[in-house]
Amino acid sequence: MTRIKQIVYFVVGVINVLLALRFVFLALGASEASSFIRLVYGLSQPFVMPFLGIFGEPTLGASVFEWASLIAIAIYMLLAYGIARVIELAYSPRVTR
Repeated sequence: MTRIKQIVYFVVGVINVLLALRFVFLALGASEASSFIRLVYGLSQPFVMPFLGIFGEPTLGASVFEWASLIAIAIYMLLAYGIARVIELAYSPRVTR
C-alpha cells in the first residue's frame, strides 16, 4: 500500500514540477527558440489544457501570467491526495466487531 501511494505522489510530483516550470518560464517570458523551453511546454501542455480559459491570461510584453498552470497544480495535488486516501482505505485491514 505504501509503495502504491509513493508512486502516485511521485507521478503527480513530476507533473507538478513540469507545470511549475511552465508557469515560471511563461512569467519570465522565456524564449521558445530554446529547445528546452519547447520541451517543457510540450510535455506540460496536455496537463494544463483542461484548465485553459478559466481565467484570462494577463500579459506584459513577453511575460504571461498563466492561471491555468497554478490551478492545474492545485487540482493535481488534490487528486493525488484523494487517490492516496482511496488506496489507503481499500487496502487497510478490516475491523470486525
